[in-house]
Amino acid sequence: MNIFTKGLLGILFAAATLPAYGMKAVVSCVTELPTTSYFLEQNDEGYKLTIYHHNGTDYMIVYDSPVTPADLPMIVERAKEMKKLGDRVSFQFPKENCTNNGMYWRCYRGKPLQIGEANVTLGGFAMGRLEGNYEGVKWVSTEVFFHLDLNGKNVTLQQSFPEGSCFAP
Repeated sequence: MNIFTKGLLGILFAAATLPAYGMKAVVSCVTELPTTSYFLEQNDEGYKLTIYHHNGTDYMIVYDSPVTPADLPMIVERAKEMKKLGDRVSFQFPKENCTNNGMYWRCYRGKPLQIGEANVTLGGFAMGRLEGNYEGVKWVSTEVFFHLDLNGKNVTLQQSFPEGSCFAP
């Protein structure tokens, strides 16, 4: 079974099983060839964000800015810390710590928690639709900003999903 088929089956499975667990899918974003997917679900307690690395932690995004040779040791260290989270990580955010304005969500969590082998003392995300126009060239994307304090180190990642990569039921 190829990677695309596995990713598609994962999305279909999640969509089919969420109602049985009292969850409602809010939005799902998947890279073209599934590498990293974000799933946002709503439940009685608030919102649950799940990040899934389809090909394991060796292929997770660990840095989102231009890179110079001097950055490489820091990126390697960050990757080691982030791999401790595992290939599927979920964060539950209480309703009172979340805001939603149409196609824009923002949540934070201030309580420490253990995820995989990692200690997370702060976590948050913002997700929203971005429309751009540069000299008549228009585009739409969904931007995800994810922040956490991981084993005492601040980690912020941004991932951009082009139009058609995110689905809201």
